[in-house]
Amino acid sequence: MFGQRGYGICKERQKAVAKVRKHKNSRMDLGRKTIVINGVKGALIGIIFTIVCLLILAVIIKQFGVPFENISVINQIIKVVAVILCALIASKGAGDKTILSCAMASGLFIVLSFLIFSLLEGQFGDAVLMLVDLAMAIVIGIAIGVIVKLMSGKKTEKMASARTAKK
Repeated sequence: MFGQRGYGICKERQKAVAKVRKHKNSRMDLGRKTIVINGVKGALIGIIFTIVCLLILAVIIKQFGVPFENISVINQIIKVVAVILCALIASKGAGDKTILSCAMASGLFIVLSFLIFSLLEGQFGDAVLMLVDLAMAIVIGIAIGVIVKLMSGKKTEKMASARTAKK
C-alpha cells in the first residue's frame, strides 16, 4: 500500500514536471519569435525611413543644388540614424533579449538596404563596403541595446524603491 501510493505520487510529479518543461519550451519559442519579429519590424521601418529621407534629399538636391561632396556624408548620416531607429524599435518588448534583438534588426537593415538599392541600381554594390556597414550597424545595435537595457534597469530600480518607500 505504501509503495503503491508513493508510485502514484511519482507519476503525478512526473506529469507536472513534463507540463512545466513543455510550458518552458513554448516560452523559449515565443522569445525567439519575438526577437525575429522585432528584428524584422525594426529593419522594415528603417528601410521605409531611409527611402523617405532619400526622397526628401533628392528634392533638396534638385531645388538647391547641394554639392556632390556632401551627398555621401548625408547618406552616412541617414544610414546611422536609420540603424539607431531600427535598434530602438527592435528593443520594444524584447525583454531579456534586447541586445540580441537590436543587433539583429540593425544587421538585417543593412543587408536588406544593400539588396534593395542593388536592385534599384541594376548591379550589386561593393560587398566590402556592405560588410563594413554591417559591422558598424551591429556595433551600433549592440550599443543601443545596452543603453536601452541599462535605462530599463534603472527605471525598474526607481519603481521598486518607490514601492518600498510607500510601505
